[in-house]
Amino acid sequence: MTNWIVNRFLRVFASLNIRVPQAGKAVLITGCDSGFGLALAKYLNGNGCCVFAGCLLKEKKGDGARELAALKRPNLHVLQLDVADDKQVSNCLQEIEAISNDTKNELWGIVNNAGIGTFGEVEWVPVEVYQRLMDINVWGTIRVTKASLPLIRKSQGRVVNIGSMLGRMGYPLRSPYCITKFAVEAFSDSLRYEMKPWKVGVSVIEPGNYIAGTSIFSPESVKSAADVMWKQMPERVRQDYSRKYFDGRVEMMMKYITGGDTNVQPVLDAVEDALFSKRPRPRYVPASFYYASRVFWATHLPESKYGLWERCERFIRGNSFRGRMGRVRNFARALCVLNAIASCVLIVYCALQSSLSYYGARLRSSIGLETPVAVDPNDFIHIVASTENLPLTTPLSQQLREEPTIGSVIPNCGVKQVCPEGYKGIRVSTHGKQKGKLSVCLAGVTHLEDGVNGAGRGINVVVTDASLRVTAVRNFDTYESVAASAELEKFLKLVADGSLAIFITFDEPSRHLTRAAQTAIADNFGSSQIHNLGFRSHWYLIGRKGMDGISPYEKIGVGDGKNWGGPLDERFCLSHDSRCIPGLPISADPVLHEQRLLNEFCAKHSGYESLCNVTIRRDPLLSLPLKPPKRGEVAAFKALRASPALSCPIVVIARGDGVKLADTLKTLVFQIGLRSENVIVLVPRKEKQPFTEIAGIFGFLAVPGMAAELWEAYEEAFEVAWNLHPEAEVGVFLEEGSLLSPAFLSFMIENAEVLLRDDSLLAVSSFNPIGFEGLAGDGNASYRVETFPGLGFMLKREIYMGEMKGKMHICCRKRPEEGWLGDERIDREVLIPADSRILVTPTTTSERDTKFYSVPRSVHLLANEPNLKKSVNLTRLAYEKEMKQRVESASIRIHVASAADLNQVRSFASTQHTKNTVKHETTVPTVVVISFAQTGSHDFSLLTAVCSVFGLVDSAFLQALHRGALRFSFGSSYEVFILGTASDYYKYLGLKT
Repeated sequence: MTNWIVNRFLRVFASLNIRVPQAGKAVLITGCDSGFGLALAKYLNGNGCCVFAGCLLKEKKGDGARELAALKRPNLHVLQLDVADDKQVSNCLQEIEAISNDTKNELWGIVNNAGIGTFGEVEWVPVEVYQRLMDINVWGTIRVTKASLPLIRKSQGRVVNIGSMLGRMGYPLRSPYCITKFAVEAFSDSLRYEMKPWKVGVSVIEPGNYIAGTSIFSPESVKSAADVMWKQMPERVRQDYSRKYFDGRVEMMMKYITGGDTNVQPVLDAVEDALFSKRPRPRYVPASFYYASRVFWATHLPESKYGLWERCERFIRGNSFRGRMGRVRNFARALCVLNAIASCVLIVYCALQSSLSYYGARLRSSIGLETPVAVDPNDFIHIVASTENLPLTTPLSQQLREEPTIGSVIPNCGVKQVCPEGYKGIRVSTHGKQKGKLSVCLAGVTHLEDGVNGAGRGINVVVTDASLRVTAVRNFDTYESVAASAELEKFLKLVADGSLAIFITFDEPSRHLTRAAQTAIADNFGSSQIHNLGFRSHWYLIGRKGMDGISPYEKIGVGDGKNWGGPLDERFCLSHDSRCIPGLPISADPVLHEQRLLNEFCAKHSGYESLCNVTIRRDPLLSLPLKPPKRGEVAAFKALRASPALSCPIVVIARGDGVKLADTLKTLVFQIGLRSENVIVLVPRKEKQPFTEIAGIFGFLAVPGMAAELWEAYEEAFEVAWNLHPEAEVGVFLEEGSLLSPAFLSFMIENAEVLLRDDSLLAVSSFNPIGFEGLAGDGNASYRVETFPGLGFMLKREIYMGEMKGKMHICCRKRPEEGWLGDERIDREVLIPADSRILVTPTTTSERDTKFYSVPRSVHLLANEPNLKKSVNLTRLAYEKEMKQRVESASIRIHVASAADLNQVRSFASTQHTKNTVKHETTVPTVVVISFAQTGSHDFSLLTAVCSVFGLVDSAFLQALHRGALRFSFGSSYEVFILGTASDYYKYLGLKT
């Protein structure tokens, strides 16, 4: 489950232009006759990728091959390919190479999707069937991969193997399929290691149960296969198992193939990411929560705990225990343990879901057109109080402020046709916030309109009994308050099963509608569109509580962020017995979130593939809110919300590259706690690229500047920041091309208070100049260093006004990471993270920049909530005290008096490197102090030599010094301090060197 949660947090950052452009790249997909292969070929080709679709039945004019050929797209090539035939594989690759040479499309990736499946217990399935599955699923995968690798290595591309969740866990009736997918997992892992030197990525896709969405099995095919299996089974096996048992297992398979996910889009997205991400993950698990959890349990829990599932299944079949009482005792014991584990999982899941969605409606507010509102903690207290004081035993009618009243009388509610016997006319209408446009009429009587039953903004609900007699009418202003959303949840719990509920929105309903309320409507009343309810959208639903399937009476008009969605005015005849409302087995196609400004931009401009990809265009570009407080944490939450970093200006300097600017803004917009009204994009006055349009897509303010030099641009940024936000004590400043970690703003929030409180601090930088891979260590740690200001920094207003304003051309002409203020900053420092909160692409083409920025760095990738307690030990006195204690506690001490002593350092680095690869978070790292001789405080000749042993490039280490000492982690087991004899901390070493 941890992997599942982290993957959701990393999804945005991992796809942020850490993507390879699809233009000019070709992908070979096997098994395109049906299922994933057919859907994937159309999906990738529709996104502009050249696709070679391998079909087993092309020559026989199979349905899949004919469907792809009928598209008549120049970059979609349908090829005959049987992965079990060496000759066909060879011919296919020769044809691909010839076409690639003609079209200049290099073969970038292969997707080994071709596969077959079957079912049956081990004694029922002939060995020949096992061999056939191995021929296709395993040897076919290996055969195609080996033939393709020369071209893939040349392009440094990707190999994507379609595995299965059954490649990570066994499953009854599926042993032939399971062993092939386990083999695919092993093959992929081995190949991944072998291909690393060639820079070829290898990933495995492990889908959950998508049989219902791919139609690989059907009830007819299962029944036919079962009949053949029974006939071929040895007589002794048939007698031992019995026909009754056999039919029960076949019925189990029938339920399995009809109960899976029908939407295969998560699988397509996973394959696309594996193909075109610059850092593809080894495994992707596009599965429902149930199957993702089960895979996690099977992989990480002890076998004895995971076996509880199997024990319960065996007991139910009657084959696990002997003796009636023995069965009861063991079954009860298994249920108790399962119940305890399931309860823990549900508690964790619900807590995470609640914390992430408590203010989730803010993710659906307009991009910059609606100012995000910070919710007062009192709202939370009110919600808790209202929840405690609303007993579930109270009758629904007593929860209303007044009895439902009757409005206008309209014959048959305006339905033109005469309703047949047993049906009543109904009309639901809404449009914008125009008065007179909101109406719910049932059986000739209006129960909801202006001035009737509190009709108004947000979500209105009319509840009837099974015979359509209105029993309750309520309005929930989910635009105004989160408390209204909580009240809606409680109200829906009080609605009796079988009752009919008519939901209709008016004006703006989504701003504070929580994910929990949406889920309650979807799960209990058959909604398929409530999760698509965005800013100024219109929506109505007529659903019966507890109905199976999806309600046929639902419609949504999606707003574009500025204008309301289209008007809704539905009139029809409804059965007076609400139990007759059918539940559709499949929901309507979801309405994608409409990014109007982004869609218009992508239609006008080319070259912005990372901004215009499908994932970004369908997701709202809005930041995550701060997690609401638990009981007893309201005071801490108030302190967090009062952080100067939450209300300060954030200025992004655009210099000349629109693509880099878009990448920076993408990583900025999803920061936890970001307020978009505080973001300013400083753009060149004479724009050669659409900088202002790009800023507008994210709802950020674009301000034109006049700067020619970088230092002038920073000066303009400082002036703009504090002219527009004169009350702000700090400001955050970024350059285009900076890719922010999801924890960037959290890091600023954590350290803003100590920055203002400590006069010896000048700024907070998000960049660690020596934070290379293997030298970062504790990702939550922060250090004090003597550079200023760094990259992606937060600066005190008083420092700019008092020491830099009007002097930028003197003090600050260098790049910020190379140091400003010079000798004037003596005895003052900057805070930096152990793991950088920023990745930077070089803004110049100098050899030094290329070398400095190209070395792999350790970046904090978790989107963690800010924690103000982390900055407690960063004040000057507290930090120096900690440094003293760490140096005094050193277990390993090496003194370098001359270059000859460097061998001791090399010996330590080389011998400990192999022991230093696995991170044990509970282990306290060993302190290592390496001292070196100095002739004066500025003599760093031996320091340069020592640092080179640890791979510190260039002179970056000079930017990370603190009082003559350098501090970093060496892997996960050692914390290294390098200090000179002139350092303030050298005296704490004592006589031991």
